[in-house]
Amino acid sequence: MASPKPVDLGVIVAARVSDARFEASQRALEITMDTPPPLPIHGELDLIASAVENVLRNALRFTPEGSTVEVQLTRSDRASGPARALLAIRDRGPGVPESDLTHIFEPFYRSADTRQQTGTGSGLGLAIARSSILRAGGSISARNRAGGGLEVLIELPLARG
Repeated sequence: MASPKPVDLGVIVAARVSDARFEASQRALEITMDTPPPLPIHGELDLIASAVENVLRNALRFTPEGSTVEVQLTRSDRASGPARALLAIRDRGPGVPESDLTHIFEPFYRSADTRQQTGTGSGLGLAIARSSILRAGGSISARNRAGGGLEVLIELPLARG
C-alpha cells in the first residue's frame, strides 16, 4: 500500500477550529489558536481530522460557558528520531480524576463525574481519536492543568523531506 501523501496538520486543525466556532459561540465560548508554521505529516486526512474534531468537541463540552478553549500547534525537533508536530488542546473544565486519566481513551469509558451528567456523549470520541492517532504513528495523552481543566496532547511524526 502506498504511503499517504503529506498533509499540513495546521490546515486540518484550522479547519476543525473554524467548524467548532459556531458550536462554541452558542455557549459564549472562545477558541484561540496560534497560526503555526507548515507541519506536513503522513496520515489519512479523514482520520486525523476526525481525531482533532473529537478532542476539540470534548474540550468544548466540558468548558464552562463564557470561557476559552486553547489550541496550540508547534514543532518539536528531537536529538534522535523524527521531528514531531505537537498539538495541545486545553479546556477550562473540571479536569478528570487522576484515577481516570489512564482510562479516558478506552471505548465507552466515562468517569463517574461524567456519567452523572446528561448529554455528555457515548464515551467513544477519545477512543476513536486514540485509534486514529496511533494509526498515523503518533501518540495521544491527557493531563490535568494546574488551576483546572484538561490538556490533551497529540504528537505526530512530521513527514520527511
